[in-house]
Amino acid sequence: MNELRNDLSDLTISVCMATFNGDRYIERQIESILPQLKPGDELLVSDDGSTDSTLCVLKKFEKDLRLVNVFKVGGVVKNFEKVLSYSTNQIIVLCDQDDVWLPGRLDKIRQKLASTDFLFMNGYVVNELLVDSGVDVLGYVGFRGGFVNTFLATKYVGCCLAFRRSILNVALPFPRNIKWHDWYISLIAELLYRCEVDVDKTILFRRHQSNASTTGSVSNSSFVEKAVDRFWIFLAVLSALRRYVKLKIKGCF
Repeated sequence: MNELRNDLSDLTISVCMATFNGDRYIERQIESILPQLKPGDELLVSDDGSTDSTLCVLKKFEKDLRLVNVFKVGGVVKNFEKVLSYSTNQIIVLCDQDDVWLPGRLDKIRQKLASTDFLFMNGYVVNELLVDSGVDVLGYVGFRGGFVNTFLATKYVGCCLAFRRSILNVALPFPRNIKWHDWYISLIAELLYRCEVDVDKTILFRRHQSNASTTGSVSNSSFVEKAVDRFWIFLAVLSALRRYVKLKIKGCF
């Protein structure tokens, strides 16, 4: 038991949050994260040029987080790429601005990633006022794992993902033209790493009219648009696979 505790204590976490005009929700989210950080952990935030009071809210927490960008970078994918590029720890946790983390979430992540590489965590699907819908994240997205399923129609949700730095080293820099960063990272994980799904609910996954993604909704994209998206994501994964092989040859992992 002591050996397990020592292993877990060595796993430091980088919580990577991308923000944009999130002043209605972000304070509650940060307040749910900070008590869970342990010595050596970090909360990093990249803001995509918010025009509301998001930066004022972030300034309230300037001693507790690291704001790595405040300029327009061009959307969700670029914003996450920016914040991820500044992370330093062994475990990477993706974080949206409008959810709420439940106590013990980071302890669970630390425990699970001691024996796997990539973790998809469950949560409660709630509305704007945090009222429970009665559906969990896994049921909401109709989760199916596996590389082929993920390539055809990803069911992974970015804010529910945590993974080891080895995956990030393969994923960065993000290729141009990928539609969603979480789709790209999940495909790399499914292809090359150990993946696990945790059914315990550790997040309030807030759905509202201003969500950046359409997670759980029927896609309005045409057949051609879907085909183009998959063409670019296929090329992106091929590029990541080449990077993986090069790092493997160099003995980086």
